[in-house]
Amino acid sequence: TTLVGLVTYGTNVHVHELGFESCFKSYVFRGSKETFDVKEVQEQLGVLGAAPAAAPAAPAAPGQRAPPPASKTPGALGRFICPLGDCEFQLSAILEELQPDSFPIPAEHRAARCTGSALTVTGALMAAARPGGQHARAVLFVGGACADGPGAIISRELENAVRSHKDIVKGSATHFAKSRAYFSQLATEWSQRGHTLDVFSVAL
Repeated sequence: TTLVGLVTYGTNVHVHELGFESCFKSYVFRGSKETFDVKEVQEQLGVLGAAPAAAPAAPAAPGQRAPPPASKTPGALGRFICPLGDCEFQLSAILEELQPDSFPIPAEHRAARCTGSALTVTGALMAAARPGGQHARAVLFVGGACADGPGAIISRELENAVRSHKDIVKGSATHFAKSRAYFSQLATEWSQRGHTLDVFSVAL
């Protein structure tokens, strides 16, 4: 069974609750926040410590009291990450209704693209849904440089050009070291959890 989830980002990060069918529902995280703790993200999503669905309990032996029913508190699975067959309509509807970031972009500025924050939140969600090192895969669609929040490689002011390879070699790329350290740490954490990231990147 294919399990899917959806996280969108721009100025902020939106985690869509695909299991909620009454209307579109998402949890929003501020994209410019410099540090994201995995447990903090899971707590805000309401999935911290939620156990995965357990197998049905065996019937009690004659003369013994039946065990109490397992907790029905929903975790990441079934809320944010669902079987494709169960949430296909909701997922398609959300994608069809997606709009450009509603936050205005000031003149001579770049869009506030918080790619680093989005990946951290996505990693926390996958860790909650697939505990114990179970494999998961995320697909990142990015249309430009990360310019806000952790991992930013350029400031939002257009007067500051994106660094070139020559700038990196000379050590004059202002944001390079900090951004590289952030994404390297993120890569290590994802690798330890058995998570994979595919990146589709384009800048026009």
